[in-house]
Amino acid sequence: MKQLVWRTFHRVVTQQEVCNGNRESWKKTFSRDSIILWALQTYHRRRKEYPVFLKKPEYTHLQVVHLRSPQATLLLAVKPKEVEMIGATSI
Repeated sequence: MKQLVWRTFHRVVTQQEVCNGNRESWKKTFSRDSIILWALQTYHRRRKEYPVFLKKPEYTHLQVVHLRSPQATLLLAVKPKEVEMIGATSI
């Protein structure tokens, strides 16, 4: 959540393009359509739903890796075979 809030505020202040010319605004950040509000409302439910969803037979062919830190994400890009050593887990 900290990362989402920081990224959103950074994009509002710098007017960094999000996609297709769209930019974050203070109005949108504090509206009912806010990405921060959406994350607060759905995080815990989604965290419980995804592991159950991914265990369904139609998804057993997928290898899902849960990256638990920014370092694990960076390492996945550079040395994918070492990711499990630093705290990533397969679901």
